Amino acid sequence: MKSHVFELVAQEIRFALKTRWGYKIGIVSDLVVITATFVLMFYFQSSYGLQDFYGVSEQTAKVLYFLGFLFWQFGTLALGFCSSMISNDARSGILELEVQSGYPVPLLVLVRMAANLLLNLVIVVALVVVFYFLSSISMKEIGFVLLACLLSVPAILGMFGIGLLVGCVSLKEKGTNSITLILQAVLLFLGNVSTPIYFSVQHAIPFADGIEIVRSLYVGMPVAAWLPWAYVLVNALWLGAGLFLFGRALHHERVYGTFDTY
Repeated sequence: MKSHVFELVAQEIRFALKTRWGYKIGIVSDLVVITATFVLMFYFQSSYGLQDFYGVSEQTAKVLYFLGFLFWQFGTLALGFCSSMISNDARSGILELEVQSGYPVPLLVLVRMAANLLLNLVIVVALVVVFYFLSSISMKEIGFVLLACLLSVPAILGMFGIGLLVGCVSLKEKGTNSITLILQAVLLFLGNVSTPIYFSVQHAIPFADGIEIVRSLYVGMPVAAWLPWAYVLVNALWLGAGLFLFGRALHHERVYGTFDTY
């Protein structure tokens, strides 16, 4: 079984590379968006909230903002890709074939999502290295960017779980893009990206505690002992809820045969 999973992963990575290379405009647009965001955050974005909360300089606050943005970026990409893939496959009839394959549908979605996120990770790392030679970015900041990418993995899985929950709606409704966009916007404002955690409910957002961990490490503050456990637990709950409810919704569609409504 493990060899089959590894083969599936290799195939999906090759497929993602061919697809992205075939649609070069997608790679260019991702590069433009990430570059523009990077420039705006480091040179134009105000980070007074983070500056006051952590008691740091404006430049350090901008780094803290960018570290938070990385969590949000990868998390919302996971959410958007998961929900859109389920919706598109259900609309085109591919999902019904995937249900009959030898792999669970969530695994297929997860592997394709991971392959595409890997490409975005390469873009981010390459961009940070370029800015290292063109600006005042230090090796410490590059190291924490890589650390943020690594620590975002649990949040990506949690956001994947939320994407599966949105996918449950996709099995009934043809369009869920508006739901995804609303969620992405809400998470940007409440998810500890541009402002610190002020309300306990924010800890339920998949990437909020992860951002707090990497920011605390960057400014040399102690990390609360409960924070990493809460971070892992919250994302495990979101992932578990997504897998369970999506499995139930998919079973319902198979039993009552509503795939043909598309």
